[in-house]
Amino acid sequence: MKSVNLSPADLSGANFRNADLSRANLEDANLVGTNFTYADLTNASLNGANLVDANLVGAYLEDAHLVGAELSGAYLYEVTLMGSQELKAESRRAGKAV
Repeated sequence: MKSVNLSPADLSGANFRNADLSRANLEDANLVGTNFTYADLTNASLNGANLVDANLVGAYLEDAHLVGAELSGAYLYEVTLMGSQELKAESRRAGKAV
């Protein structure tokens, strides 16, 4: 699914475990409760995405774009964040481990 355009799809509850979503466009997508466990989201655009209660355990988010993304209740354990400054700022408000 590399470089796929899923903006602004409703993918709430979808299972993207171990998926290669590098360079994917997920802007403004509804990703509530979506499973991104160990997914590759390198250079993915998640600007404005709703990631409430999403599972991002072990996800690879190098250079991902998350401006305006909602991360309340998201699980961010063991996430790789290199270059994803927006996620670092948002995750502090989400109250979950990074």
